[in-house]
Amino acid sequence: MPASNPISNQGISSELDTCETAWHDCAAQIDMIIECQTKQEAKQKVKQQAKALSQAEGHHHE
Repeated sequence: MPASNPISNQGISSELDTCETAWHDCAAQIDMIIECQTKQEAKQKVKQQAKALSQAEGHHHE
């Protein structure tokens, strides 16, 4: 969050706009991180399932 020191009503209004923009930017970054983590977790799960299936098939043929 940017530092602020408004001295008038107009300054307060401007700071509110700046603050809201900063919160929006922060929320967008958090959303991006969550999406990336979710995709990575899904990829890991698929890899683990494929590995387990491969191992199960290997034992099945023995």
